[in-house]
Amino acid sequence: MSGAAALIRQYFGDGHYPAGYRNESKDASIDASGTLVKAVLLNSGVEMEGRKLAVGSGTQSSVMYDSIQGFGRVNLTATLRLPGKKNIVMRAIDRLTVKDGEKMPFQVVVNNTLCGGGGTGKELRATLVWADPPGSSGCTKCLINDLDLTLIDDKTGKTYYPNDMGSGGDHRNNVERIVVPATEVGEDGASYTATVDAYNLDTSDQQFSLVMSGCFNFDGQDDFGFAVPSRAGRSLLLAPAAMAALLSAAFFII
Repeated sequence: MSGAAALIRQYFGDGHYPAGYRNESKDASIDASGTLVKAVLLNSGVEMEGRKLAVGSGTQSSVMYDSIQGFGRVNLTATLRLPGKKNIVMRAIDRLTVKDGEKMPFQVVVNNTLCGGGGTGKELRATLVWADPPGSSGCTKCLINDLDLTLIDDKTGKTYYPNDMGSGGDHRNNVERIVVPATEVGEDGASYTATVDAYNLDTSDQQFSLVMSGCFNFDGQDDFGFAVPSRAGRSLLLAPAAMAALLSAAFFII
């Protein structure tokens, strides 16, 4: 896990944007926050079938988000773009601040041709992470600043909720992930809106990181790009390519 996190930090720091190859320009280097690194890790989790028990005892089945696998086995190619190998598109937002009661929408528009392979679709993923203030000793409900993530199919109005918690949302954790199966992702031109909702904050505001991955355009742009590096506290609009080493180094259990 620590190796995958180090690769992600190097990936941002070495300026692998937007073309996916190392950019030695000083302005291309991005000082990714810890929450952005964590968001990429969790967004990259893929489901496992279970785990092996003692020799001769068979296996124990498992489903996503249970106590055995959590967010799954990390495969960074589920989030980071590898030109010609894994043509996934990623959008990342880092160090944005939301005020209590505020909602921030982020829209993407499906474009399967960006992923190659004759327009074959991929899952649409969104992962929200924030550094919650410390709770009190012995607390039973320890979340201080409660942010909520939803993902809406803008055409049908169908709403997806995080961590398999159902329509009630997740009010216990400071990490939330939504995965829309490839079979449910709409055709080219379909739009989806991820919304970060400052549902209930104990403080006046809260910084967060958000990562989305799939086959899409965003902000009405057909090309890849990003704004000013996150040190300025602004959003990053990313469609990156990763180092080839990620292919062999990105498989860990959360």
